[in-house]
Amino acid sequence: MLSRAMLLVVCVLLQQIGAACADCHADIAASYRSSGMAQALGPLRAGELRELAPVAARDGAGAWQLLEQAGRSKIAWTPADAPASAVQRGLVFAIGAGRLDRSYVELRRGSSAEAPGYWHFAALERVTDELGVARAALAPWASIDPSASLGPAITPECLACHTTSLPPATYPLHLARSAQAWQPTGIDCVGCHARADEHAAWRRAELAGVAATGPDPLVHGLSRLHAVSVCAGCHLQGDARIELDAGAVAPPPPGEDLLEKRAVYVAAEAGEEIGFVSHVERMVLSRCWSEDPGEGGLRCETCHDPHRSLSDPRERADVRAACAQCHSDGDCTTPREERGAQDCVSCHMRRTGTFDVAKVAIHDHWIRRRLPELGPAGPLRVEETLDGRLRRFDWNLAGARVPPADAALDLLAYAKLARSHATARERAGQLARAEPSGPARELGMVHHVRAWMLEGQGEIEAARISYKRALLVDPGLEESRVNLGLLLARNGRAAEGRSLLDEVLRRHPHAEGALRNRALAWQALGDPVAMRADLAAAQALLPSASVARALAQMYAQGALDPTAASAWAAEAARLERQR
Repeated sequence: MLSRAMLLVVCVLLQQIGAACADCHADIAASYRSSGMAQALGPLRAGELRELAPVAARDGAGAWQLLEQAGRSKIAWTPADAPASAVQRGLVFAIGAGRLDRSYVELRRGSSAEAPGYWHFAALERVTDELGVARAALAPWASIDPSASLGPAITPECLACHTTSLPPATYPLHLARSAQAWQPTGIDCVGCHARADEHAAWRRAELAGVAATGPDPLVHGLSRLHAVSVCAGCHLQGDARIELDAGAVAPPPPGEDLLEKRAVYVAAEAGEEIGFVSHVERMVLSRCWSEDPGEGGLRCETCHDPHRSLSDPRERADVRAACAQCHSDGDCTTPREERGAQDCVSCHMRRTGTFDVAKVAIHDHWIRRRLPELGPAGPLRVEETLDGRLRRFDWNLAGARVPPADAALDLLAYAKLARSHATARERAGQLARAEPSGPARELGMVHHVRAWMLEGQGEIEAARISYKRALLVDPGLEESRVNLGLLLARNGRAAEGRSLLDEVLRRHPHAEGALRNRALAWQALGDPVAMRADLAAAQALLPSASVARALAQMYAQGALDPTAASAWAAEAARLERQR
């Protein structure tokens, strides 16, 4: 069981959701707190990890287990040939409401007492089946790459659809923040009601008899596309999402067309396999969506009340009532006696597994009269596209603006898939050879990704220029400095590269990637002592078996320091066993 203090934190943080609106909308605020959106991010709850069985790694090297011990939540790794866990790491917060799937964030850190550590996805998730039975399951990354020992970094982009209160900006992006600096909370009213906090203050002043200084700031009366855009900000994931405003991370505020602020890329051809966050992408394929392009047409709240939990019995009744607005009971060709407990959703919005989250099923939001047969489920994967081909998402609605073609944005989308799809890698390589044009050339990330692609193709000078352009457009893009520093060090300009990395580390002393790159710059400058010092410093921040192995080899070379070589070799072996 979690400690009383932890239980109090969970309750207090949840009560903060909707607090500004509860004075006038108490029932709505209370109902909303039970919804998945309100609980999309937060501390772990008492008992949620209790009695979850261990899960074996796919490569047979050992097993993971989620634990609660002495009021603390942990993930443990036990090698296959060991009687007890080799390592236990703390879980600092959870992502997802847990109705179907709940991910966990683990704290990774080295021996440095000053370092805050780093946030990474844990190797296990908690999934709940249709019968309400919870179990632990491998996180997608741990299932897709069985040999991986470190989950994806938790960045603001990962959290933006789970909270309206992002952690303070930092570099590296996954650097852990203290509990004093930030507490994980879900999506507050401002996520869907722009300027809701200002409205609450305006209303309190009005009720207190203070003369209003202007109109009610609350944004209301949204058009159909603007209303769907609010939902699509988080329920339209696609295979690539690109923010069109420099520095943007979270969805744009309510009252705008999402596709004017974000480019979303989906598979070139829709298939029968669906992603966990595919709701809007699939919905716009439906005739129910496209047949009526007017304001009275289908929108998300036609079927869903965002202030209620999906488990609320009224939700299913609302969906049936929504269908009945256009379809009479006589339209159904299935005899009533054969329908049983089924309703419209059962037959026309199939409940199916997802390609990107294991052991979870959701309703396919592509509403169809007849559904084709489903083939056997394939292995977990990240992207919807099977062949690496993409298309830019549009609303598929008469009169709606179609996003213009933009080769620079295409480059970003295809580059995201470059490691997993040869077709995407080839296309990104072709696009990288052209100078960016159009509005997207003002995005530093366009030049950064172009430089990365050019560097991979051996076009070093063109890559250097593109990294420099990225920094001209966005001086705060530290990743470009870190990459450029290494590129210079490897290509005859090591002093310049080291100087650039010095600059990054002065501002961000916990940037372990910059330390590793600077170590290679020291190597190019012929200073092995400084090289080993930087690698050891990086290791103290975020341990890596490969770095420990490299240090062991350096100290062993020429019998430089056999004792240190032996110690680093033992450290590498320990890290390899503990995942």
